[in-house]
Amino acid sequence: SSFEKGFITIEFTYGNTLDCKIIKADNDVAIEDCDFDFHQGYVYFQGVQYSITSIGDGAFKSKSIRWFFKKSILQIPFTVKTIGDQAFYGNSRNWGISDKEIIGIEFNEGLEDIGKEAFYKCNDLIDTTIKLPNSIKHISDNAFAKTNMEILDLTTLDHVINVDSD
Repeated sequence: SSFEKGFITIEFTYGNTLDCKIIKADNDVAIEDCDFDFHQGYVYFQGVQYSITSIGDGAFKSKSIRWFFKKSILQIPFTVKTIGDQAFYGNSRNWGISDKEIIGIEFNEGLEDIGKEAFYKCNDLIDTTIKLPNSIKHISDNAFAKTNMEILDLTTLDHVINVDSD
């Protein structure tokens, strides 16, 4: 089952553990000049609190000339365990529409998996170092390809992770 909450569509399963997944975003809405924390990882539906545990494949994938984020820092909340394939694909500068898109990404403990091309072409990052939490277990192919990231900081990790490569 699914429901809309603000500009995102949430998917959940009745009788489950009150976890839900962002499956898509409204293409006509933009988040601008802010630190966007996905409602701190929780949404409410019919009086029940659900934890956002997953950002689905292509959920915020840039579509044609539309954009979701303008000069925003994404704060991935501790509730999110997985970021799907191409979740934020293409959220980069579009000269005719906006001057910058996602300018920062902050990951919290709890994140375990980053999907294929999850942040592909998010090339407006101001900080060229991405610091991953100790909870990370797997990073898929090209998760940060075509960004201006120079360093993937793994210094907090106390274990080996699986990093796919082409």
